[in-house]
Amino acid sequence: MKKIAIIDFGGQYTHLIARRIRNLGVYSEIYHPEEFAVNDEIIGIIFSGGPQSVNANDAYRINIDIKTITIPILGICYGHQILASMLGGKIESGENKEYGFTNILCDEDSLLFSGLESKQSVWMSHGDHVSELPKSCRITASSDTIKIASYESHDQKFFGVQFHPEVTHTTNGLKMLDKFISVCTQDRNWNPQNFKDTLIQQIKDEAKGRKLVLLLSGGVDSLVALELCIQALGNENVHSIHIDTGFMRQNESLEIMEHFDKLGFRNIKIIDAEELYLKELNGVVEPEAKRLIIGKLFVDIANKELAELEEHEELMLVQGTI
Repeated sequence: MKKIAIIDFGGQYTHLIARRIRNLGVYSEIYHPEEFAVNDEIIGIIFSGGPQSVNANDAYRINIDIKTITIPILGICYGHQILASMLGGKIESGENKEYGFTNILCDEDSLLFSGLESKQSVWMSHGDHVSELPKSCRITASSDTIKIASYESHDQKFFGVQFHPEVTHTTNGLKMLDKFISVCTQDRNWNPQNFKDTLIQQIKDEAKGRKLVLLLSGGVDSLVALELCIQALGNENVHSIHIDTGFMRQNESLEIMEHFDKLGFRNIKIIDAEELYLKELNGVVEPEAKRLIIGKLFVDIANKELAELEEHEELMLVQGTI
């Protein structure tokens, strides 16, 4: 599946960027910078914002050969700065900080701002800024505070914006993202239903005739994963185990049972482990010690239940988180 990769540098809006790209008709997927590698499926890359300083020794880095990469890259906020740094520019920390609504003056001949008015209201949130661009790039927008609010490379392959186009506060941010996508691809045929069908087929292919078992936490990820498995293989070929630790949201375990009962799904077992958890945690006050106890109990209970199921049939464990 062709996709735009969103590199997560720890920004609070990373998932919003991914959502915006999908809403514009192209599939997007989020990657940690240290785990990312370019492949044939990736048609564009967006570097997210983040709380760090590019100049810090422990700042996030990404292993990309910027001199040979052929796909377009858009940097947002921290991503704008690290992309400029990778291209040979300079980043400075200082008094030129901005937070909130900011007006920028744009070069209407630039790709991201083509067709838009020269004055744009955008949302800024930064301390560092790009102080010097490499020769391969030109400035495409400025604010009263910073000279380089946006840039693009002369070959229109690399783009950087100090502001956040993904938030609604940036008036024409969606149009700017749309223009970046147009550099990456002309195909806008992705939608959630297509993705759902793809996932269901992947589940069928991976199962290879085996029945599935999923540990259901009650969160959105595992609930969606379970429903996809049921739609892929049918009620009779899927098992689920839910461990009620006593620390669930009010009535959560009951609501889980009622939800799947309406779907006609009966292969769900809810383990009432509240008394056991409270006994083991009695007198424990240190948070990390609590987490270790809770995690170990969960694994012990889950392994016992899985062993009992596997005595009767071959099962494949489904990871239902993230």
